[in-house]
Amino acid sequence: MKTELVHPCRFSTRQQAIEQIADYIELFYNRQRFQAQLSSWSLAVLEQRYMRISVLISGH
Repeated sequence: MKTELVHPCRFSTRQQAIEQIADYIELFYNRQRFQAQLSSWSLAVLEQRYMRISVLISGH
């Protein structure tokens, strides 16, 4: 994350840094960035699969 977001940027305020880092984590890292150790699925895809399996197991 430092290489992709923090080092190339200069933030005007601490609040701006917090907001941009939070956006990065939610929008890019969790939803788009693929994780090799997670079978090349993004965290968002894994969460969706987990939720579908949980519903099937619970029968709801």
